[in-house]
Amino acid sequence: MRKHRHSGSSTAEISIKVSDGILTVVIRDEGEGIPEDKINDLCSGDSLLGVGILGIRERTREMQGTFEIESTASGTTIRVSIPVMARALSSVSAAG
Repeated sequence: MRKHRHSGSSTAEISIKVSDGILTVVIRDEGEGIPEDKINDLCSGDSLLGVGILGIRERTREMQGTFEIESTASGTTIRVSIPVMARALSSVSAAG
């Protein structure tokens, strides 16, 4: 993970949960944050920067999910929510 290289954060938190047929992944760091204009470019697909974030956004879109990014001077949070099929959901529950 390149959290330190890009954000300046020494830590990152990743949480994964499945609830009501939705898989939600939240990635949070305590870095410098991303300027608002760069976030707008990343979310609209107009940026040549942030290939990792753009890849997450595109894959989320391909799976009919939602992609959200929030950033302040004290860190950035990326939230991805993807609908999962009932069959896949039962497999995850059985394995857990």
